[in-house]
Amino acid sequence: MTRNYRSGGITVYLSIVLLVAALFIGNMVDGARVRIGEAQVKRAAESSVKSVLAGYDSSLKENYGIFVLGENTPEALGDELENYVNKNLMTELGVEAGNVGDELYDYIKKIIQGNGGYADARFLNMYDYRVEDMEVKPIFNLSENKVTRQQVLEYMKYRAPKELVDNFIEKLRKVEKAGAMSKASKKKLEVDKKAAKIDKKQAQLKVNVDKANRMAAGDKLESYINQVAQYRVKLKSIDLLKTKIRELEERIAGTQDEELKEKLKKERETLIENLEEEEDSADVLRDSRNNAFVQLTKYLTEFMDYNNLSLELIEDIKSLRKSIIPKIDDLSGFVDRELPEASDNPCSDFSKTLKDDLSGIRERLDGEKFEDLEESLKSNAKLLNDALAELQSFENQYGANTAGGPGYDSENPPDSTKEKEFIQSIIGNTGERLNTSYNTKMVYEYKTGQKGTDSDPRGSIASEADRAAQKEEPEKKTIEESIRKLLPSYEENGLFPNKVQSEGYSEDDNSGGTEDFTGTPDNDVEFDNDSDESEGFSEQGFGFMSAIGEKVKEMLLSARDEIYINEYIMGTCKHAVPALKRDKDKTDYDLRVRDKKERSAFFEDYEVEYILHGKSSETGNVKLVKGQILLTRFVLDTIHVYSDGKKRALTTQIAAAISGFWTGGLGIPIIENLLRCAWGMLEAVVDLDEIMKGGSVPVFKGEGDWRTDVRNIGGAKDAKDGNGLLSFSYHDYLRLFLLLQNSETKMNRIEDLIQLNMQQNNPGFRVSDYNTYLRVEATVSMKYMFISPSSIAGRVTGSGSSRHRFRIVLYQGY
Repeated sequence: MTRNYRSGGITVYLSIVLLVAALFIGNMVDGARVRIGEAQVKRAAESSVKSVLAGYDSSLKENYGIFVLGENTPEALGDELENYVNKNLMTELGVEAGNVGDELYDYIKKIIQGNGGYADARFLNMYDYRVEDMEVKPIFNLSENKVTRQQVLEYMKYRAPKELVDNFIEKLRKVEKAGAMSKASKKKLEVDKKAAKIDKKQAQLKVNVDKANRMAAGDKLESYINQVAQYRVKLKSIDLLKTKIRELEERIAGTQDEELKEKLKKERETLIENLEEEEDSADVLRDSRNNAFVQLTKYLTEFMDYNNLSLELIEDIKSLRKSIIPKIDDLSGFVDRELPEASDNPCSDFSKTLKDDLSGIRERLDGEKFEDLEESLKSNAKLLNDALAELQSFENQYGANTAGGPGYDSENPPDSTKEKEFIQSIIGNTGERLNTSYNTKMVYEYKTGQKGTDSDPRGSIASEADRAAQKEEPEKKTIEESIRKLLPSYEENGLFPNKVQSEGYSEDDNSGGTEDFTGTPDNDVEFDNDSDESEGFSEQGFGFMSAIGEKVKEMLLSARDEIYINEYIMGTCKHAVPALKRDKDKTDYDLRVRDKKERSAFFEDYEVEYILHGKSSETGNVKLVKGQILLTRFVLDTIHVYSDGKKRALTTQIAAAISGFWTGGLGIPIIENLLRCAWGMLEAVVDLDEIMKGGSVPVFKGEGDWRTDVRNIGGAKDAKDGNGLLSFSYHDYLRLFLLLQNSETKMNRIEDLIQLNMQQNNPGFRVSDYNTYLRVEATVSMKYMFISPSSIAGRVTGSGSSRHRFRIVLYQGY
């Protein structure tokens, strides 16, 4: 019988096909299971992390609207998270721990395990998840400014009314304009100081000219000539005595008569005594003659010095004129660009006044002509130099021809009459040619208006402002040094040792923002500094407001987030004026409508002020804020004085009264300007008092809002209601200064306050210990059902001998 080797071939073939099909189907099923399992594990992990994040610190949430983890220990967080993951994935640990399971699964499991069935029914679990490893790391703590900033912004998105932000931005636009006007005012003050310097030079020039006009050499010349003549007479007398003595000596030598010889000797002795007396007298006359010569030359030298000094002053004035013209041009261009005149522009009056003043200064500069005066001075200087040289030449010749001198010729002595004529010719010719009518060549004047009898109020106003700025505040709490060194804002050698930096968070991320803005003047309040060598109080005040305007201009387009943060500060922190006059309810509520006084806090009142200035002393911080408000109001009120015609006229009248006995004109503007500054400060003092009482003051005042009189310093009117849209209260000024504050410094000090306040109930509280994010790295495995892991290795994350492993990395937080 022949064997059929083909029998069963179909079976084998089908078995192979079915095996391949089974492997393929198993591979596809397990691949699908792995993909589904991976998604389930991720969802479970994310849900578990959210469950852990739900355990936030309630006290920080209630008091500051900030979410942080209530538990910060990685081990405890890991255990908690692993428990949630087990429950979400229904692992054995999760089911046993929580007695959790699907009802159908439990029902089938009971059937299979009943009546001697399978004791182990785990095969019914399609995935059989296991948590192999769990690592949890809390990151992004509250000492990191970006973290705190993001939390605040999230909190404020639903609490900062759009109308409030828009209204404040509209106020900021007015502040921007005030900044531009302050910059112009500072430039104008610089121009006025240059003009005042020219005026001082002119006053010195006039003093020299007046002295030169009074010069007259006649008496000095007459004295010198008389002394020369007397000295010549005395010399001739001496020569005559000497001649007689010589003749007697010859007679004595030629006579033999002893009696006559004795008589001649006695006569000679008498002549010698007379000669000694005459020589002594001649010495006195010689000294007098020398002194007369010195006085004459000194007088002429002094006259020449006045000429030379006047020429130097004219050169200085010309140089100053050259330096002031570009400043006037620069200021005029600035006004045209930044403060154009328009009917709807609140700066129009200010701009017009400024340009009129500049035109007046330019006109006075153009009217000062010194060419004729300079020519006369130069001519006179040459004449005087020549006269002094000729006199010195005469003196040298005369001194060499003095009796007893090496060049003296007793046989041919100088003719004193000719000498007198020569000296008179030198001085006479010089005097006739000198041009001493200087005053007629000084062509400049200034119409100061009618002079009043007012006294100078600047000193009294400065004292009043100092008293307001330095007013004693009740002593409140101070941060001790040991506590300060633990605050997030504590800086040492350029580093912040109390900040804990999270992984992946660079130092560059913590260095943004603008420079710190304090705006406190270095000088005491004064309004009499007209020197252009250094900045006085007024310049610093205008510079302060100008800097505010520049910063506001830069920030207007991107200020919304900063305004939200500032509203968070205002709505969370206490400050010096908790309620305004217009508020019916005087309770200071926080953003959750709770009384701020009920919250445990380190500082008694001045928390916002601490954020602005960061001083350890509460009192020190509020004094600095009051100083900033006073400085701001000083500038805004000075701008009003400058723009108001009646007030300008009054300051001009007072300036004329106190400007001194003579001015060339260019000294008046600086006095006017400083008087306007003083009046602005006087108004600012009463504004500060009103603001600290909860009132509001218009940014730009009108005539009806003005309260003070520069002639009656203590007589301020009662304040009017200033609650308009464009009025600033203490709260508004705090918002303004917060907007100008360096963003990083601001966040540092918010963190300081959180730490200080939380330590009142929890002494060990440190913001760096409280985190807002979790980094989770978990390894979860699931079983395979049909295939070996090698068939899908590399297609999914991780693999093992009989189980597939997933590695999940998550970052989640508030």
